[in-house]
Amino acid sequence: MHTWPTQMETSCVVIELLPDSVEKVKAWAGFLHTNRDEALQSLKNEGVTVESAFVVNIEGKDYLIGYMRAANMHRAHEAVKDSTLNIDAYHQAFKKACWGKRYKSMPLSDLSRIPNEEGYA
Repeated sequence: MHTWPTQMETSCVVIELLPDSVEKVKAWAGFLHTNRDEALQSLKNEGVTVESAFVVNIEGKDYLIGYMRAANMHRAHEAVKDSTLNIDAYHQAFKKACWGKRYKSMPLSDLSRIPNEEGYA
């Protein structure tokens, strides 16, 4: 009998960055890479299998685009609130310093080749 992968939830948000924040965004990304093990532990605690971030400049304004896939988005957001990891505290401070208005998106399609994602929940 075939076991189908658990249906994952996705989130994509576009965040208008505050003026002169791109260097801080690059520093944040560098911090994530330097502290990769802790970042991956944070994602595991949240039940997140994929998290990606992109910077785009549209007509002179900088935006951060974030994509996330998790077993349960509500649980993922709640796990961050209770986290004692340094990387999560750094991320919260980064958000306060750099994030402006947020724009949510409507999911249309999310294809995955990760077998049986339920093991990541």
